[in-house]
Amino acid sequence: MYDPFDKKIGEALKSAREQAGYTQVAFADLLGWKYKTYQNYEIGKSSLSLTQAREIADALECPLDLIFKDVINSEHSVDEIPEAIKDKICTLTEEELNLLVDFIDLLIAHRNTSH
Repeated sequence: MYDPFDKKIGEALKSAREQAGYTQVAFADLLGWKYKTYQNYEIGKSSLSLTQAREIADALECPLDLIFKDVINSEHSVDEIPEAIKDKICTLTEEELNLLVDFIDLLIAHRNTSH
């Protein structure tokens, strides 16, 4: 099962690509990516990095926020983080915050490779 957030990102990519009149193959070629790589982002199988999202926005000549307007502030809103977690995060040092970010990245990478 793919991550619901990645699926929303993929739906936004598909919509923007189709509005621009590209097929998946033609758009992947425009980006200089393999077709399957792009397809995995569009179907939500792979997580898109911010750098990759910017490449897509540049290729479409469209602002990132416009492409992802329906995804921004969706189910992964910071406001939905429980207060107990927010309170604990606020007590961490910069070094501890960096370790936490690294740990979260590892969790996401593990989730993406186990699907």
